[in-house]
Amino acid sequence: MMEDDDTPSEPSVLQYSGSDDFQPSDEFSSDDSRHSGNPENSAGDGDGEGHDEMIPVAVQEEPPKRTRKRQKRESKRQIRKKQRNSGSSYKTEKGDDVEDIGLLEEVAEPGRPYVELVTLVALFIHKVDTNMRECVTAEERILITLRYLATGCSFVALSLYFARGESTVGVIIKETKKIIWNALQATYMPVPIDDQWKIIAERFETLWNLPNCLGALDGKHIRIEKYPDTGSENFNYKSFNSIILLGCCDAGGAFTMIEPGYAGRNSDGGVYKVSAMRYWLNHGAFQTPPPTPLR
Repeated sequence: MMEDDDTPSEPSVLQYSGSDDFQPSDEFSSDDSRHSGNPENSAGDGDGEGHDEMIPVAVQEEPPKRTRKRQKRESKRQIRKKQRNSGSSYKTEKGDDVEDIGLLEEVAEPGRPYVELVTLVALFIHKVDTNMRECVTAEERILITLRYLATGCSFVALSLYFARGESTVGVIIKETKKIIWNALQATYMPVPIDDQWKIIAERFETLWNLPNCLGALDGKHIRIEKYPDTGSENFNYKSFNSIILLGCCDAGGAFTMIEPGYAGRNSDGGVYKVSAMRYWLNHGAFQTPPPTPLR
């Protein structure tokens, strides 16, 4: 009879620690008894007892994670300041021109109407910079408004072109239009007075053989997109949506008075009946000359 060999078997990579709660992982499971995690097979054949001694195993450390360097981002205020210092508000961060090359420099040349308009209006639309944001300059406000009036493009297109918010563009246009009208109306479209009415009447008689005529009155349908929740209020007899501009012009076709904003479904007579133009004309506010006999 052979005696039991008390010499322990060769230690495995994973050594049993003597705890009954040990559960080998699937990664190291195999048919080899040395890697099965069984205490009876990991020891000698003599007594079947496991060894409590632990064999140190070298574990490869994971490489340190690479931290991405945080990129420095410029604020909108810094970008706008850089664009303004570069001479144009319509350049990208890389300095590439967007559509109009040197637009601000071109329209701001001395002697141009834009410069005169800025001189008249800038005092009334100038804003002040705050700690929270940089204001939109008076020059840019006028450019936004003039582009809207000249092209009729949407606020979305203007916001993309000028790098401003849609609501900001809408507020700028609404405020600047009123200020431009108040600044220019007395110079370019003043309401005629007594002597001016006589000059207009003389030109009507000379050019068109219409004596004692003070003006030609008519309504103009201006095509618009249908307003939300308005039904057929602005749908006119020409089968499109519009608003009506009621205008009065002299013998040369130049406007002397205008009154816009009426719904397109109304007729010219209906618009004139409720207009402020008719009210002030009947109440003598226009200082029209007294009736004279025909020659």
